[in-house]
Amino acid sequence: VITVPNTAVPTVSAIRTLGAKPVFVDVRDDDFLMDVEQVVAAITPRTSAIVPVHLYGQCVDLDPLMAVARQHGLKVMEDCAQSQGALYKNHQSGSVGDASSFSFYPTKVLGAYGDGGMVMSNDEAVIRLARSLRFYGMETIYYSERHGYNSRLDEVQAAILSLKLPRIDGWIERRRAIAARYDRALAGSGLVLPHENAHSRHSYYVYVVEHPSDRDGVLERLAKRDINCNVSYRWPIHIMRGNADLGYREGQFPVAERKAQRIFSLPMYPHLKEEEVDNVIDVLKDVI
Repeated sequence: VITVPNTAVPTVSAIRTLGAKPVFVDVRDDDFLMDVEQVVAAITPRTSAIVPVHLYGQCVDLDPLMAVARQHGLKVMEDCAQSQGALYKNHQSGSVGDASSFSFYPTKVLGAYGDGGMVMSNDEAVIRLARSLRFYGMETIYYSERHGYNSRLDEVQAAILSLKLPRIDGWIERRRAIAARYDRALAGSGLVLPHENAHSRHSYYVYVVEHPSDRDGVLERLAKRDINCNVSYRWPIHIMRGNADLGYREGQFPVAERKAQRIFSLPMYPHLKEEEVDNVIDVLKDVI
């Protein structure tokens, strides 16, 4: 299963849990997203699927990826954990591939108060299988058709998500307004700012910038001023000890590895006040 190394561990854990082998390709320099041209070179007779990761709130370029998948008879499972509400050419994130997965972790654009997630597909057979797998492989009460799991969404979390769902468009617009404020104020600051592709609507789950030489120093100085920023992610998957058996080595995916040394996320959530955003900007400029 082809995917990228600059993702959260769960992307790869899901592949490995199935007994499949993750095969990585590097990402593009400007948007952190899967390099579709490298996907073509990675396909072998053993390839069965592709998992594009819509990282940070922006979709992978899906048209050429879907064309490659169809040409080789491969399934595409969109990882939409960070892209709720993002658009690809006016298509909602998660509506183009054969299936898609979403996370409802509390910090997400649409988050519950605990763990949760969702599988989507236009293929009813996929949905039937997902419903069975989440409930011990059962389709009839107390009778298992296949090995499955206990992966049902808790009813309380579902109720919370149902109440929040109608607000998601407004929250995304607020995130985009904060991102635009950062864009204007930090232009020329020495940071590399996020790039929104022409075919996309970025939902800005996170606003990720790059400092080319002193990321950790900037983070330390920000923390001393009570601004704490996250890094998503410090370690590409292929160099983690937990995946050493896959046989990858440092240096194989230079773009993903270089980004991991430079990136950090500025505060981004819809309830940030204007004065808080301005404070982040002023302090960040000062510490740089």
